[in-house]
Amino acid sequence: MMDLVKHPLSTLDLEGVIDRLGEECSEVIKEIFKGHRFGFHATSPKDGSTPMERLLSEVKDVKKCLTEFEKRIKRKEHKK
Repeated sequence: MMDLVKHPLSTLDLEGVIDRLGEECSEVIKEIFKGHRFGFHATSPKDGSTPMERLLSEVKDVKKCLTEFEKRIKRKEHKK
């Protein structure tokens, strides 16, 4: 998993943004299923976080990726 802070979306080409979007969407799905399995407010023994907290964080990352994707499409990068 690439960190959006360490590897900003602005440094990626359109394909990289699409790859990141897919990765972040899969993280959302993973956290949804963890929430269903363990409870959305169960705390992790590793770091004390909950699936709900991690889900909200991943949703924010998806939103950032979608915003960048939309910018690139508006700039017509997909036609290059």
